[in-house]
Amino acid sequence: MVVAVLDYETTTSYTLTVEARDGRGGATTTTVEITVVVDVAESSAPGAGPRDLVADASIDSVTLRWVAPEGGAVTWYRVLSRRAQVDDAFIDLAEVVATSTPMYVDTQDVVAGANYIYRVVAVYDGVDGGHARVAITTQSALCASVVHRRRA
Repeated sequence: MVVAVLDYETTTSYTLTVEARDGRGGATTTTVEITVVVDVAESSAPGAGPRDLVADASIDSVTLRWVAPEGGAVTWYRVLSRRAQVDDAFIDLAEVVATSTPMYVDTQDVVAGANYIYRVVAVYDGVDGGHARVAITTQSALCASVVHRRRA
C-alpha cells in the first residue's frame, strides 16, 4: 500500500492502521506510525506576484502591463489566464520572459464589448509564485456612419 497524497503539517506524527483480508474470512491488522518532517527550503512560500497590473482595451485587443515583484528572481510569467464570463475556466494564453518592462497583448478571439478577467502568475524556477488579477471590458464597436432619410 502506498499513500500518495497526505494532507499533513510539518513535524507531526500520524498513526495508520492497515487491515488485510484473504477473502476466506481470515484477516490481519498492523499499525504503523509515520512522522512527517518537511525541510524548511521545501516549505518556504513561493515568491510574490506581479505588482501594479493594468489593462488597456481597444475593440479587438487587450494590453496588459505590470511591474516585477520586489526581491525575487522571476524567471518568467505564466500569463495570462482569462475568462470572458465568471463561470468560464481560466485558460493559459502565453508565457512571457521576465524583462524590465513586462507586458502582453491579447488579440486571441477578443470580442468588442466583452468582459475579461486576466491573471498574471510570477514563476520562480518553474514554481508558480503569487499572481495579480485585473478585469476589463473591451470597447464597443461604434457606428461609422448614420444615414437619415426624409420621407416625402
